[in-house]
Amino acid sequence: MESATVMLRDLFTEIAKTPLFEWTLRPEWSHLGIELIVYVIFWLCLRHARRTGAIDAGGPRRGAPSQEWVAAMIAAIGLTLVIEILLSHQLVPSDGGQVRLYEYPPGSFLIQIVGVPIWVPIGWSFILYVTMRTTTLLGVPWYVAPLLDGFLALNLDLTLDPIAVHRGWWDWLPGRPGTGVDPNSYFGIPLVNFMGWFVIVASFSFFIRFFFRWRRQRGRTPAPGVLGNLMPAAVAAGAAFLVVLLYQFAVAPRLTPVTTTLAWLAAAIIVVANMRRFYFDSPLERLFLAVPVVFHSYSILLLFFTKAQSPPSQGTGWLMIEEPELAIFMPVAALLGLWLYVWPYLGTLALRRPASAGPT
Repeated sequence: MESATVMLRDLFTEIAKTPLFEWTLRPEWSHLGIELIVYVIFWLCLRHARRTGAIDAGGPRRGAPSQEWVAAMIAAIGLTLVIEILLSHQLVPSDGGQVRLYEYPPGSFLIQIVGVPIWVPIGWSFILYVTMRTTTLLGVPWYVAPLLDGFLALNLDLTLDPIAVHRGWWDWLPGRPGTGVDPNSYFGIPLVNFMGWFVIVASFSFFIRFFFRWRRQRGRTPAPGVLGNLMPAAVAAGAAFLVVLLYQFAVAPRLTPVTTTLAWLAAAIIVVANMRRFYFDSPLERLFLAVPVVFHSYSILLLFFTKAQSPPSQGTGWLMIEEPELAIFMPVAALLGLWLYVWPYLGTLALRRPASAGPT
């Protein structure tokens, strides 16, 4: 592996000498780019959610849509904004003093609330929407779907977070006291961060499905508007918040790479055991495919066309030279994730293939 790393670094060093790299993206462009991408995708997803039926209904119902998905997206913004504010201001001991667990550089984005860029919780909301809609189209049982939702969301973070920390979108503070995990376990990002992604998505997905399902089983007619659906969505977000707090302060400090891997393995086994029940003939939803494609593509673009701006690379060179292994890991992670995002439409796409011409 070491020889392959050296070979990639030498190759990328030569590529970086070409004139093309005199006009590459600058730090401010990468910040602005992710912000604008998130706002556009959020608007598209919100517009899509307004026309969609009840949660776990598998598609539009007769009559006006119930707006459950819109209420869920709003609740997700509130939940993740509160989580981001609390965790980015959480103090941990370091060298006799206290430092923040992680932080967003002040003024680095257009809109920040209490130090948190607003695009972050907005991004969480449509990631939750797209992953939950994808697993609903797959026909995954509602109590198993949250686990797959967690994996689908985690797949996006595997390419997003390494770029973010090197571009200075946010900073994981050195040492990471109290986590029990080496901060450099994945290109400068603690493993506990990725488990956090999984816990937030899986817990919100579970409770939002549970409470709306519980309401329907009690025979209550879904409310016609967004306001009528905000109460169960808010209750679901509150329940997910308690789970995240339990994870952050009781579980995360005791996590190790072994226990984290075992937890993911157990979740993966449950998902795989239900794969034979997956549907693959849903109508094509281009938006649900566009989200992972855009996220992965932007991350890979920044890998090859920007310089490292913040630790652990200290801004010493092109990102592809600083972390050449990412040139392998990121495309592989992107392709594996896209395979799952495409699964609901495999049969549909196969039927769309033009028939081969017969003998004349």
